[in-house]
Amino acid sequence: MDEIGERWHASLGYRHSSMNLVLRHNPASFYDLVGPTRVSRKGDGLHFDWRRSLIRDTPRTMDLTLALNGWAGLERLPDAQNVSISPGFDKLVNGALELHDENLRSSIGAVDREKGWQWRLGAATNEVRFMRAGVSKWRDFPSFEGSGDAGTPLPLRNASLWLRTAAGYSPGDRSEPFANFFFGGFGNNYLDAHGEKRYREYYSLPGFAINELNGRTFGRTMLEGNLPPVVFESVGTPAFHLAWLRPALFATALWTDPSDSAFRTRYNNLGAQADLRFTVLHWYEMTLSVGYAVGYKGTTRSGDEWMVSLKIM
Repeated sequence: MDEIGERWHASLGYRHSSMNLVLRHNPASFYDLVGPTRVSRKGDGLHFDWRRSLIRDTPRTMDLTLALNGWAGLERLPDAQNVSISPGFDKLVNGALELHDENLRSSIGAVDREKGWQWRLGAATNEVRFMRAGVSKWRDFPSFEGSGDAGTPLPLRNASLWLRTAAGYSPGDRSEPFANFFFGGFGNNYLDAHGEKRYREYYSLPGFAINELNGRTFGRTMLEGNLPPVVFESVGTPAFHLAWLRPALFATALWTDPSDSAFRTRYNNLGAQADLRFTVLHWYEMTLSVGYAVGYKGTTRSGDEWMVSLKIM
């Protein structure tokens, strides 16, 4: 690690309406210091995104998002912290388009969505310039990815059952990291500011290490059961009050390169997570999450993973 080259960090952002522009030098995050998931990168980046609402008839919403990114000086993939870039890498220009549609509902007393559907379609391309043997050459690495979820209430108070699916395709060279999808891990840090149920994301697979698994194509299916929450009516003090405890069980199947018999592999996991919501100083909501999962390669146990995370505000 080039500590001198990574000592300085800077970020300059501009936001207006539905547009967001950020210029970054060695982007860093405090939360990288307190957990296994890291978003910091060495390098210089320029990020632009634009979002437009196509349907706003709650609970039904549909959004279109366009994003452009440019990078120089990278040592790790922007979206895979444990994967080194290809030899000879010089610059990266990434463009992505995503359409997201959802209609999700919950009943009185619920602490999570209990019914409905959502789907997402995305297309992206990585335009990468390599300097190899003194020759500069641009290469294109397109990818396509989508997901769809559907849920229904169970005959238990505020309980629900969800089927969550995802699939992706990349036609690039298998040996190039830019042409692969990567999977593994819960994805939560010990101290966090993002969503606590990170195991729902297509790139997450608790029971395996972060970015441990990869493939040019993939299919993923998860069955998730959200059990009845425990609601605390009078536990604590006005300055520290427990709100609810939300338990969930999940089972996931991931197929990498399913259409290629030489590389086709199936991975599975079984896991559970419980989220405890509490309020501090009358105002600040925090969530303490504890999770555990066992990972399998085929029918053989591959490993397990514990997760403890405190989401602040």
